[in-house]
Parts: sequence; structure tokens; C-alpha cells
Amino acid sequence: MLGNTRNKKVLTQIYKHRSYRNNYLLSLLSEKKNQKRDFCTCHLQQNKFYDEKAILNSIDYNKHDLIKHDHSFRILLLRHCQSVANTNKDIYLQTSDHTIPLTKEGMEQARILGKIIKKYYQKLSDKNHEHMKARIWSSCYERSIETSMIIREEAHEYITDLREHILLGEQQFGLFEGYPLSTLQEKFPIEFAYFQKQVEAEGRFWARAPMGESRFDVAKRIHQFFGTLHRDTDRDPNSYNTIIVTHGVAIRAFLMMWFHLSYKWFEHEKNYNNGVIRIINNNKDEGNLFDGFEPANGEMDLKF
Repeated sequence: MLGNTRNKKVLTQIYKHRSYRNNYLLSLLSEKKNQKRDFCTCHLQQNKFYDEKAILNSIDYNKHDLIKHDHSFRILLLRHCQSVANTNKDIYLQTSDHTIPLTKEGMEQARILGKIIKKYYQKLSDKNHEHMKARIWSSCYERSIETSMIIREEAHEYITDLREHILLGEQQFGLFEGYPLSTLQEKFPIEFAYFQKQVEAEGRFWARAPMGESRFDVAKRIHQFFGTLHRDTDRDPNSYNTIIVTHGVAIRAFLMMWFHLSYKWFEHEKNYNNGVIRIINNNKDEGNLFDGFEPANGEMDLKF
């Protein structure tokens, strides 16, 4: 009963969160009127999309360093779970990118991530004979916030709080936002020609979408966020344990800037699945704790 109460609580928070941000989101979530949005509660109590037990049993926690290192960051980098845009690209042309919520499947993914993270911190606590806790930092995008809220409820014993930061947001695609690459030349012939010129002359990493950002721009603002992490530890030593819920490009930018990697590494590193959990510990990249959920169409969901 306690677990069901927490599920209802987080879903109530999500609905309130969605309603004050954008009333349009509620229409995306509505099913039949007589269901009164109870489908989410039902969804979080039943595994409709995944074999949760099989996923949890597949995680090899022991391949990661579980020893606490004083004054050293332990960061879990997560990509948000499946959003409406991951299944319907047309949504980008109907509403703002930052307001796009999770799908029902994405909510279940987030619940599974919460259980993986809970077990990870259980093992950390047992190994170090200390109750380990972490702060969640989330992108201000709806899909990241909802992922974070569900994770916080599932692993609440090990989460101190949840905070948002605008610097963790998705890459801004400006004029090209939401349009498939194949349509850009026809819709924006002059702007696309200029963008292609940048790609051919300087490379994709440096090319800036009209009225948007380049990957270089994303890397710069992610680097600014590092200052927030370091200031946190000055106030609270527990802040060395951090969970960051953000986006695929932002995760690559974070790893590149944290480990002083070349932009060429960024270009060769593939985008990550929804729900990936990447661990940075004691200034080392430990790789993925969980590889995330494979997209249904077998393709990565880059916008262009």
C-alpha cells in the first residue's frame, strides 16, 4: 500500500507540474473521460512494456567501484526516458520542445531506473557502512523533470532533493526545430545552404543552426554548470553524490568537458538510448551501469 501511495503522490505532482507549465500537455495525456487519468496509476503498478525483473537481474553492480572516495564526485548521468517526441516527431511542430512530456512507456522506464538507482545506492551504503544519499539535478525540460520525479519517488530513501537547472537543457535547434533533415533544404533553402557550408568547412560540432546552438555552444554552457556542482560541495559534502538527468547531446558534452576530451571524441561518440545511466566516479569514466532502452524503430532519434 505504501508503494501505491507514493505512486499516486508522484503522479499528482506530475499533473500539477504539467498543468501550470502548459495546459496543452494535459490533452496529450488524456484518454477516455471515464478513466479520469487513472491510466498512469495503473501503468506504474503493472509492467506493460518491460520485464522488470529481467532488467534488474541483468545489472552488474559489482563491476563498478563501490568504495567511497572522500572529496571526489560520484556522478550518475542519465538521459531522460521516452518522451512523446521519441514516438511522434510531429509534436515538435505543435508545441515547444521543453514542454514535451513522457509517454506511458517512458513513465515505466523511469520507474525501472528508480529501482536500479535504489539498488545501486543500497550496495554503496552496505559497502561503506554509511547511508549514502544523492541530489538530483534535472534539465528544466518536462521529460527530464518527470523522469527525475519518478526516480525520486522510487529511490526516495537515497535522494536528498531535486533541483532544476537551465544549463542542462537540450541543444537548441532554432529555425530547424522539429523538422526532419530531409525537409530542411526545401523549407529553408538559404538557411540550410549556409548551415551545410559550415558543416563542410568546419565540421558538425562547430556548425550552428540558424537562431539555435552548435554542439560547441552546448559544451560551453555544460561547462558553466560545473561551477554549480563545485559550489554545492562547499555547502554540503553529501553533494559529491549527484544524479544528473538531461539529454543525449548534453551527456556527451558533459563527458567531453569533464574529462578534457577532444571534440573529435564527441563526433564519434554515438547518441545514447533513453534511460542510459553513465557513471563518473573518482574522476574516472566507469561506463554504463545501464545501457538504456532500445528505441522501438531501432534508430537513434536525433532531430536532424
